[in-house]
Amino acid sequence: MKKFVLAFMLLLLLAGCDAAKLTGAKQEESSLPDISSVPASISQAESSQAGAGASSNIPAESSAPASSEPSAPATSESSAPASSGSSVSSSSETVEAPGGGEEGYDASEAVTVESVDGGIKVTFEQMPQTARDLQALLEAYPQTDARNAGAFFIASLVRYLDSTDDGHEMIDLLRGPRPMNDMDKDFLKDRLREKSYLPGAYFEGATPENDYTPDTPWTLLVYDDPMNAEEGYLYIQVETTGADSRRRITLREKDGRYYLWEYSNVLTGIRLPASQDPWL
Repeated sequence: MKKFVLAFMLLLLLAGCDAAKLTGAKQEESSLPDISSVPASISQAESSQAGAGASSNIPAESSAPASSEPSAPATSESSAPASSGSSVSSSSETVEAPGGGEEGYDASEAVTVESVDGGIKVTFEQMPQTARDLQALLEAYPQTDARNAGAFFIASLVRYLDSTDDGHEMIDLLRGPRPMNDMDKDFLKDRLREKSYLPGAYFEGATPENDYTPDTPWTLLVYDDPMNAEEGYLYIQVETTGADSRRRITLREKDGRYYLWEYSNVLTGIRLPASQDPWL
C-alpha cells in the first residue's frame, strides 16, 4: 500500500512538472511576437527607409547657375564718346566777298552796270552773299530796270550753290510779292542737282572747255528780248556758250518794278563741261 501511494505521488509529481513545463512553454510562445506581422512591419519600415533614402540620394534640381561671364554694362549715351569724324560742316567753303555780309556791302564798289548794244553789262567785283547785300544792290540798281533783276537772279543762283538758305532769300527778294513755295524750291534743287556749273556758265569767259570757269571779275550780259510780252510782263535774255540760243527770263511788273516770274529756261541743261563729257 505504501508503495502504491509513493508511486501515485511520484506520478503526480511528474505530471506537475510536465504541466509546469507546458505552461512555461505556452507563456514563452505568447511572449514571442507574431511572426506574420513582422514581415509587413519590416517591409513598411524598409520601404519607408528606402523611399527616404532614394529621395535623399536624388539631388534636388537646382536652378541654372548664373553665367560666369560678366554682364555687359549698360551703354549710356552720355558716356559714349563723340566720333571725331562725325562733325561735318553743313555749309560749303566759299570765298567771302570783302565788305559783304555782316561787315556791310558797298554796292557802288561791288558792282558796276553799263549799257551795251542791246542790253547791259554787269560786272561783279564782289558777289552778293545775302539778301541784305542784294537789297543794297537793288537800292543802287533798282528793279525799275528789269535787266537788273535778271542779272541779280543769276548772281543769286551762284550763291545758292554755297548756301541754300541765302539763295532762297535772295531769290524771294527778287520775286517780290510771290515768294517761292515748296514746289518752286524743289524744282530749283532738282534742276541744279549735279549741275553746279550751270549758274557760272552765264558769265563771260565760261566755256565747256574750261568747265565753265568765268573770267574775273565775273561779268554778265543781259539782253533785251525782241519779242513783246503781254501787258504787265517783260522778257529779257541771258547768254551762255553752252547753248546755241539765249535763255529767256520773264518778269512781271508791279508799281513800276519788275519781279521774277518765270525762269525755267535758265535752268535748262547745257553742254556738259569737258571734265564730265565722256566724248572729249
